[in-house]
Amino acid sequence: MATAKKLVVVLGATGSQGKSIINELLHYHNETYAIRGLTRNATSAAAKEIVSWGASIFEGNLGDPSSLTGLFDGAYAIFAITDFWQKCDAEGELAQGRLVVDLASKVPTLEHFIWSSLPDAKGITGGVHDVLYYSTKTRIEEYIRSQDGLKRITTVLYVAYYDENWLKFPGVFGPTKTAEDKIVLSLPITEATSIASFDTKDIGLVVAGILSGKEKFYGKSIWATTGENVSEYEKIGIVSEIIGKPIAYAPCTAAEYKERISPYMPGHAIDAIIEMFALYTDPNFSYSDFKIIPPDFIPEGRKLTGFKEWATSADWSPLL
Repeated sequence: MATAKKLVVVLGATGSQGKSIINELLHYHNETYAIRGLTRNATSAAAKEIVSWGASIFEGNLGDPSSLTGLFDGAYAIFAITDFWQKCDAEGELAQGRLVVDLASKVPTLEHFIWSSLPDAKGITGGVHDVLYYSTKTRIEEYIRSQDGLKRITTVLYVAYYDENWLKFPGVFGPTKTAEDKIVLSLPITEATSIASFDTKDIGLVVAGILSGKEKFYGKSIWATTGENVSEYEKIGIVSEIIGKPIAYAPCTAAEYKERISPYMPGHAIDAIIEMFALYTDPNFSYSDFKIIPPDFIPEGRKLTGFKEWATSADWSPLL
């Protein structure tokens, strides 16, 4: 008689992190896990793609508790994530995170809770840097620790700066093409600043390793980083070589940056991004300084994607 598969419930199923996890578990660990993915729109192309892989879709909204009835029924593991950027609402995100924790705490079958978070920037830097969307995740993490049963089986995952930010958000995080047909990266940091980054397609590999390790990672924090720190100057050199065109770096002031991206998001969100960039220049903060990172535990024969490898396979046509 076949052994029943372990049900993993994945929040944010069609997002960068959730989709990577579902892809990994269903393509490499299909005999072990079944997937139930939460999405706001079960008829979207992304949701249909996940269904084609073998996942079941649960349509619901973290902002509507009544829509989540039955979401976690029978769950062996839960991957939980909340989204600040949908509405740029920190208090709304906090409420959603606490709701997820409350629901997860009542699941009798649950053996592993993985919380996708961001580092406690304020705590790490002694109060120097308080990044709004980092602090919200930290407050949810603190709420998890107040739940005696759930905290025992929780693993916290801190995901580094997405490599894909360079492509998905030109002008905000990545280079843009000017009217003079030049390619320029302009951020409120020096080009020597190193930002630990991560290919979101590898998040599934990391989570698979966490699930496999189970008790080994109870109560632990995992830092999703390759361990490499590549400066913005080095990234420019890598991408310039790939596309065959020079990329200039033009550092800007915080005020100039805020004015440039103000059409795209509210001011408090821009202020938080600027504070994040300031955080990356703080010598007390570095993803590579922390002990438990994926290269220590991913399966033999698999490897994480460094920035150069990611850039080599990326589609740079919008800049050409």
